[in-house]
Amino acid sequence: MVLSMSKTILIFLLIFGIPLVVVCLYLLAALAAALFLWRKRNIRQWQNILREEPDFTPYEDITPDTIRFIVAIEDYKFWKHRGINLSNIYYSAKHNIKRYLRIISRGDHSGDVRGGSTISQQLVKNMYFNYRKSYFRKVMEMFITLWMERSISKEEIMELYMNFVFFGNGQYGIRQAARYYFDCAPEEMTVSQSLFLLPLLFAPTMLNPYRVPESFFNYRQIKVNELAKYSVLQEPELTRQRTEYTSDYPADNWIPRAPAKGTETIPVCHPRSLTAPAL
Repeated sequence: MVLSMSKTILIFLLIFGIPLVVVCLYLLAALAAALFLWRKRNIRQWQNILREEPDFTPYEDITPDTIRFIVAIEDYKFWKHRGINLSNIYYSAKHNIKRYLRIISRGDHSGDVRGGSTISQQLVKNMYFNYRKSYFRKVMEMFITLWMERSISKEEIMELYMNFVFFGNGQYGIRQAARYYFDCAPEEMTVSQSLFLLPLLFAPTMLNPYRVPESFFNYRQIKVNELAKYSVLQEPELTRQRTEYTSDYPADNWIPRAPAKGTETIPVCHPRSLTAPAL
């Protein structure tokens, strides 16, 4: 009886205990690596660095429309969660698993891969890591995101995000984007100009308005409809944005002309050059 009980315990440990130990060691290693990066340069230090940049834009100088549109499209629970949206991660993982099974079973590559990252996680990824994806990096990212959310306010997170994000064509941050695409300051941007930036957040290279205007325009229309679904864009503005740029397409009056070659504004120092070394 005792021998049988011992075998049962041994089998239980082999099935459940060893994998659990491996997972715990994995999490501890990710925690230690994340803590190293956080102590090397925490979010307050990042704030001090970015606020010294000549193109830094304070939160209050960004139009409310720009912030509302980006939050609705990128992370509609931004003001409520604490850095990580578990339900979003679950549904994104579910969607990606189904897509992977379709590829294996039918060779169907339709549908895109969804990410479950919040705006806070995107900010941490851009600040602390390169673009090479791995599960270990993702766990580190989550730890740093949780610490960041406890260290600064949501407004400060949004401020950093808007000054750090890439808007395509070599433009980092909302001020460079507003100057490059519209020749204006961030606080002067119109509703149409704020909507123009949404495709650039999703895929700044693949949806470059100067190279693939049709794809850019189609994606913009999709996002306008999403804003209507979230009641962020309402009538009569909704109708105007749906129809304003559909005639005589493509039209130079809604896609800004690219600066002439040799006249582009090249930033002396952009945020990506300040990224802390990733592990």
